[in-house]
Amino acid sequence: MQFGTLASLTPMGWYGFIVDADGREVFFHSSALEGAEFEELAEGDAVTFDTVDDQYGLRATLVRRSAEVHSPMLLEELLCAV
Repeated sequence: MQFGTLASLTPMGWYGFIVDADGREVFFHSSALEGAEFEELAEGDAVTFDTVDDQYGLRATLVRRSAEVHSPMLLEELLCAV
């Protein structure tokens, strides 16, 4: 399991990108979501996920929203907002 932050969402295509702890962008499709609907997500949400490397590249699976902040980038943004 990895931790990341939702970096961008494309509602018309039902997909988005997660920035992982190493700063890499990982593609995800709404079919990989567990416990949340795509419409409930927002950019900046913390998530946990697994990855597979298939013919199209790195892709997130088992994507779940996380109540905890695990992304250094998101943590820094939250601290600056205080």
